[in-house]
Amino acid sequence: YKYGNNGAAKWSGTSMLEDPYMGIHVGGGYYVSGEGSYIQYFKDADGNGNYYLFVSYGFYSPEGGYTMRVFRSKDVKGPYVDVDGTPAIFEKFILNYWGNTDRGFPIVANYRWSFWAEDRAEIADGHNSLLRDDDGGMYLVYHRKFNNHTGWHNVETHQLFFNRMGWIVAAPFEYHEGYGLPARALDRSDIAGPYKVIMHNPPRNNPQTWEDSVAVNQEQNMQLNADGTVTGAYTGTWDYDYAKGRSYVTLTLGGTVYEGVVLDQLQNDMSKRTLTFSAMNKAGNRAFWGYRVPKTEVLQDARYYGDSVKVVGKKDFSTAWDAYDEFESVKVSGNFVAEFEFRNKVKSGAENWNNWVLVFRNGGDMWYLRADGYSVETLGGENTVHYWNAWGENWDAFKKMYDGAKVRLRAEKDGYLINVYAFLRGAAKDGSDSLVYAVTATGTPVGDYEILLGADAASLELSRVAYGALENRIVAGTINDGGEYNVAFNAQKTAEYKVSGDFSATFRFMNYGNKPVYGLTDANKVNNWDNYIVRATAGGATTLLRADAFAMDNAGTFDYDFDWNWDDFAGIMRNAEVVMDVSREKDVVTYSARITAQDGKAYHYKAVNRGASTAEMSLGFTCEKSVVDLLSVSVNSVAGDSTQIQVEDPDSSTTSFAVRKGVETERSLQDMRGAKVYDVRGRLLGTADSPRVKEMRLRKARQPVFAK
Repeated sequence: YKYGNNGAAKWSGTSMLEDPYMGIHVGGGYYVSGEGSYIQYFKDADGNGNYYLFVSYGFYSPEGGYTMRVFRSKDVKGPYVDVDGTPAIFEKFILNYWGNTDRGFPIVANYRWSFWAEDRAEIADGHNSLLRDDDGGMYLVYHRKFNNHTGWHNVETHQLFFNRMGWIVAAPFEYHEGYGLPARALDRSDIAGPYKVIMHNPPRNNPQTWEDSVAVNQEQNMQLNADGTVTGAYTGTWDYDYAKGRSYVTLTLGGTVYEGVVLDQLQNDMSKRTLTFSAMNKAGNRAFWGYRVPKTEVLQDARYYGDSVKVVGKKDFSTAWDAYDEFESVKVSGNFVAEFEFRNKVKSGAENWNNWVLVFRNGGDMWYLRADGYSVETLGGENTVHYWNAWGENWDAFKKMYDGAKVRLRAEKDGYLINVYAFLRGAAKDGSDSLVYAVTATGTPVGDYEILLGADAASLELSRVAYGALENRIVAGTINDGGEYNVAFNAQKTAEYKVSGDFSATFRFMNYGNKPVYGLTDANKVNNWDNYIVRATAGGATTLLRADAFAMDNAGTFDYDFDWNWDDFAGIMRNAEVVMDVSREKDVVTYSARITAQDGKAYHYKAVNRGASTAEMSLGFTCEKSVVDLLSVSVNSVAGDSTQIQVEDPDSSTTSFAVRKGVETERSLQDMRGAKVYDVRGRLLGTADSPRVKEMRLRKARQPVFAK
């Protein structure tokens, strides 16, 4: 800046805009505290650009009320203003720390997630830098201190995102490569559920004690319900919108509107994949963060094909609305999940309620839910039911939508809430299921439930029934403060799942590993075996099957098949989603995995153990220098009799529930040209004479094949 203006300062009222010695004035003034300032230019997804000014207010010690404040300007020279237009330049002296000012958007305030130690709360966040990568990613790098009576600090990196207002907000959890905005549009079933939330209120004003000066914002419980309501510590409504890769959430809580983004993230220090949101109120003086409490589904999954398809409700549409003895029934307890898939057949000209129905029984209480957004009964006096649907008041569209449609119903109970979702299978543009109906029941009682799928003067061709427990997320592995996965070989284990006889089970999990870095010593480099390991215990011995096609302590022999290049293997497995089918027929156990890498590319891995034990088997996972994040477990079956599966977790009590035993269809694939072929999980593989089915040689590999 050249000395100009004839050596005189330039003023606007009581605010200095230019100084002949110091240059252009963009913030502060009148001895008001401010340091660590940083300006970076960012463009939003529409190409609208601004210069963003970050400045830290207060004193950098843990008890100094230190916070980062955000302003922006179209011109790098200013003026810089916050969300409600307040300038970064002061017109008089004030103490601008603790709760003395709301000038600038306080993007982070003192806070503590409940999974952190009491003396590891994050405080005195500030003195930041802003980074932008070649792909447009924005990052906030800053130091944080702790409420542990020291001046120690860590450096944190949180990714930044634009909300609907065009302002930037910080992701609630630290940055991990491959995570951020979801790659697809989400629906209510993806987002709804229990959340832990933190409102970033400013530090206490004029604290009198050290404890007051380092007080932090604590985690609270809040639920985003399927019907669009919010309950818990905050009440109101929520809505979601996805367009052009943007993932927006709007929360209206107690009359205050918060605009934010929904993100796919890894939980800090835990490596559990979950959804988060980061929002700001429209006044721009509060940040609001939350994460969905991660869970693991443990299900029994029975499927019916061809002649084995079950019919619920008489084909002549004469089944009474309360013919409960003719309904399909499952029994669950605690926090649960239940899913039903069927073709919905209704009589021409029937009433709206002549359709599928879902009934929940708890002791003497009953909730009778209809497809048309009505409940005949609800669960006890404290229970309320609210609805959302895609057809509005267009009942002609409702009838056409459900008539002959393939429907998937999903019910989830978590705490005192039951959310129910109805999907049309394969109806979305991308071929996925399309959500058309969502219901929330609040104040539901605890205990054992019977869930019945029925038909009111309708007929349902039932093809799948799945039900079981919704448990706290099951993981194996550890991560240190530096973000390095460091668990020793076989040192941590997931829960184990007992199966007997011939079986088929499916595990879906995330595999997190360290990033390959060239030039490291042998002791620090990423090895191929630094990944998940399957534990299969039978006959008093445990087989350890590694992700890199190697087995230890196994009975019999192993054959392997995979389609990756070993030079790429470490990168493929880092942040990979794995769906693994494990099946046994007599003394042959087959492990078949589909691996989706971070870049979206799919890889396949099969290990066949011949001469394996035929005794009762326990299946689970361990790892080495990695984390296994178990999303779901299901024991797959086809129409047949019952057996038992037991779930054993060293950290919880053993539970058991009934599972239909699988019966492999021995129907020949010969003379079935054009017949559709499915795997044991009901996924379409192709036609019987297609090259893919022939190449997979499913019968030779002893995989159950079902044709219709």
